[in-house]
Amino acid sequence: MTEEKELRVAERSLDPATEAEWAELRQLGHRMLDGMFDYMQDLRDGPVWRELPATTKAAFAAEAIPRAGAGAAVAYDSFLRDCPALRSGKYAPAVLGMVMGGGTPVGMLAEMLARE
Repeated sequence: MTEEKELRVAERSLDPATEAEWAELRQLGHRMLDGMFDYMQDLRDGPVWRELPATTKAAFAAEAIPRAGAGAAVAYDSFLRDCPALRSGKYAPAVLGMVMGGGTPVGMLAEMLARE
């Protein structure tokens, strides 16, 4: 494969391009996994359904949709800040649904959060 073709293939990839980027993603993944365990530890004590607060709806409606990517760490920080009220508690022994992910490392982490 020529260097030019390798560059075009690399530009299309959603995978980290360097060892340092993989290490950064791994660190973020461990942070996210720890957050999931913290969330699930007391899950059985919470409600199965929560109404989305009006203030949360208004905040999402008022915020413009970003036109450029900010990275996985920024997206996770936004999730932690903006989405706690969206957690429905849909985990339970009888909830067995599953949706397949996109097959990328960042997609895997996002799918893990989507199960929250």
